Amino acid sequence: MSSNIPRDFRETVELQMLWRVLELAGCCGTGSQVDAHGSRDAAKFLLKLFQSGIDTEEDLVAALNGAR
Repeated sequence: MSSNIPRDFRETVELQMLWRVLELAGCCGTGSQVDAHGSRDAAKFLLKLFQSGIDTEEDLVAALNGAR
């Protein structure tokens, strides 16, 4: 059934989730605890995790928090 969802929508939802993960982990947004370089590194790390199959917010936040 998920194949009936347009790809653009899925990508938007995934990007929104990844942004929330970065914010929850304190890597971006108004409550950011890292500088721009650290945020960029966190985003790269997050994308690698996501592409490797880790795709829940909880697991991604935990992985980011564990990496620091």
